[in-house]
Amino acid sequence: MPTNLGEMFITDDDGHSWQFTLNTDPPQAMYWSTYRIKLSHIKVKAPDRTKAAEIRKLIFNDLEDERNAAFQPSSKNNTVYIK
Repeated sequence: MPTNLGEMFITDDDGHSWQFTLNTDPPQAMYWSTYRIKLSHIKVKAPDRTKAAEIRKLIFNDLEDERNAAFQPSSKNNTVYIK
């Protein structure tokens, strides 16, 4: 459970938990369905830059997967419906 607004955790394939925040401008944008998160918005607390980049990419891919799953086109008229 996050202790501060915007503070989150992810567990990698090795079972290690990593703390991260999303720094969007404006801060409310992290909740908008139309806002595109960039790698630079994800700040990871990791011991070195290489590991932080690896975790940042993992988080970004998870967010993109969620976004793509939420917007599924209808087979009838290509209208996008939000689940």
